[in-house]
Formats: sequence, structure tokens, C-alpha cells
Amino acid sequence: CDQRVCSRGETNGTIITPNYPDRYPPNITCKFYLDGLVDKQNLEKTELRFMSFDLPSDEKAGPFTGTGFKAQYQFVTDYAIPGTPATNRDKCHFDYQSYSLKSGSFNSPRNPSHYPPNTECIYEFHGLPNEQIVFIFESFELQANDPDCTHDYVELYMIKKNKLGHEHEILVGHYCGENVPGPMVTDEDSNHAKVVFHSDASHVRSGFRARYEFIHRQTFGELYKCPNAVLKIYTDTSGRPEYEICGGEEGNKIMSDIIISQENYMKIKFISSTSATGGRGFRLSWTEITSATTSSTCDGFFCQINKYCIAESLRCNNIPNCGYGDTSDEPPKCDPSYTNHGILHIILGVVLSLIVLVFIIVCILHRRRKARKKKKKKEIEVRYVTRGGTMNRRDGGPATDKLLKERTEKVSIV
Repeated sequence: CDQRVCSRGETNGTIITPNYPDRYPPNITCKFYLDGLVDKQNLEKTELRFMSFDLPSDEKAGPFTGTGFKAQYQFVTDYAIPGTPATNRDKCHFDYQSYSLKSGSFNSPRNPSHYPPNTECIYEFHGLPNEQIVFIFESFELQANDPDCTHDYVELYMIKKNKLGHEHEILVGHYCGENVPGPMVTDEDSNHAKVVFHSDASHVRSGFRARYEFIHRQTFGELYKCPNAVLKIYTDTSGRPEYEICGGEEGNKIMSDIIISQENYMKIKFISSTSATGGRGFRLSWTEITSATTSSTCDGFFCQINKYCIAESLRCNNIPNCGYGDTSDEPPKCDPSYTNHGILHIILGVVLSLIVLVFIIVCILHRRRKARKKKKKKEIEVRYVTRGGTMNRRDGGPATDKLLKERTEKVSIV
């Protein structure tokens, strides 16, 4: 009476004991084998529901037997996804509640084996009112050669409430191929998020594996392989980043791009995960530009190649304010004296020179004044030497006295 039932792809049916609904015969052993599909493209499990069950266990029943049982089986796809299946919803739909588990993992169906074709899975995350949600992708491999991301892809949504309390979804990421999404953190006003996985009927891969964590609300300073750290640049207020950058190679590529906001708003968010090893980070410059299209309509400096209008004060400041490939604001003959630092240095130099010059002039004047005072003192100390009339005269007495006096005055003055 052994039975083996093999699935033909999510098939169903019933199994019964011998003679059901009459009493089953004594002294028999029956085995029922229910085999779901197991291969690279399929993985099934069996759901069993008893419709009737009558197996007497009382020894007093003696040789009498019961009617046995009747059970209904259903082969269903086993997605091998950790999480709580959502009730009354799509088959591949899982919920993750903060009050149940603060952190965990989720993955594409049957990861690391290949996911099935024509599948869509939804993962919903519900945090407490004072929480945010962090997502970190550990592996990511979807169908390659899909530049438009329309075949197999993963989408990330933040779910927010408007002023009326109605929820609305904000797409924050659309990923495909082998480009690992960077770490993602929901905004401070969002404690509800959704991840969607989609595969079409063509090629399949191993899919993805990711971690999630519900964290207390905090302020963060948040299409490449960025599992540990990422720089996200938002060029408008839609909530979806235009750029997600990490790694030296991809960072060098983005350095040749000119990123311009679509509005008068730009947000830059840097996020690192707990497994980040710590690189040198990044350094960028930003410049406010106006909508002038010609030099005649530009009130400041007009960039010759990229045709941007920037402030005149940004010329010769050692920063490429005109953007990549345009050095018109920093020409080779740019006089350093035009820079803010150059002007400051010149002013300091002039002030110091004036101070030294004034000091030298004061010293010279002081020395001259001191010399004059000393000379006056010598002239006051002149003594007149005269001689009386008792002198012996050879050529006449009085004439000799006069000559001696004049000679004495000349010697004293010198």
C-alpha cells in the first residue's frame, strides 16, 4: 500500500488510508512519499492538511480499527527566504517587524542557488516610530548585459506619510547586473521600507543577499560595487540619488563628470557600514552658477568652455570653479596677487615694510638730534685766553696780546 506522489509543478491532490472511508485492515504498514521538484530552476516543499483523522489509540478497542485519514497535499515553491510570510498577499511576500527581530538577513529566492524565472518577491520592513532602517548588501549577481535594468532587478523604496497620514512610496534605488548597491539608510521621517525583486523568463543568476537592522533615529552626515561605504548625491528633491559612488576606480570616473543640480538644491550623503576598513574618503568643490548663457549677460566671470557664469571673486583661487576641462578661471598666467591669499600676503608685506621704514627713519633722526646736542655743548665750553701787558715786547706790546687772543678763539672753536 505504499504510495509515491511526484510533483509536476505546484500540483495538489489527496492521500487516503486503505479502504477509506471504511475501516482500514489490521497489521499493515503504509508509507506515503510526496516528492516536490528539486533542480537548478525549482525547489518545492509540501503543505499537508488533514481533512479527517480516525486512528484509535485505546487498547480497549481490541481488534477494531478506525477509518484512517484523508489528507490534502499541495506542492508549493520553497523560496528559502528567512522571514515571516505575509498572509493573504502575494506568494513571495515577506514581512519583517522591529518588535519581533531588530536585525537579520534576507535574500533572493534560493540564494546562493539560482533564483527561478518569472518571479517577483516583496520584502516589507516595519520599524517603530523612533527608528530608521539600514540595508547592507553582502552579495549581488543578477542577469548581466541589461543596461536598462528591465529584465532582472532590485528596487528599494522608502515609505513615508504625508500631512494627511496617507502613505506614499519613494523609489530610492533601482539596481541590476553585478553592481552591488551601497549601504542605504531610510530618512529620519521614514520607519517603513520595501524591497522588490523581479526576474523575467530569460537568464537567471544567484541573486542577492542582504542584511537589515532597525536602529534608533539619528542624523547621518548617505550603481557601483559599494558594500562597505558609499557617497550618494541627490540633484533634486525627489528622494532618489542621481549618483552612488565608491571605490578608487569609480571615483576616478566621476571626477571627470560635472554634476549639476536640477534645481537650486543638492544633497550629498556619505554612509559607511560596520565592515568598512576606512579609506581616505573624498574631497570635492562646489560652485554656485547662474543661468547666463553669454558673457554679455553674465554679471561675474563667464567660463569660456563650459559656459558657466560664476562670481568674479572665484577667479584665481586655485579651485576649478568652471568645472572639469575648463581652466579659464585658473589660467597659467594667473597672478597669485589676485588670489585672496596673495592679496592678504601683499597687505601684510606692505604693512611690515612700512613699520621697518618708520623704525629706520626714527633711528636716523634720533642719532642726528643727539649729534647736534653734543656739538652745542662743545661750543659753550670755549675758553678765551688773554695775556697781560707784562709780556716782553719785540715788535710792540699791545699787538702781541691781540694776536694771542685771536689764535686762542680759533683753536677753541675747532
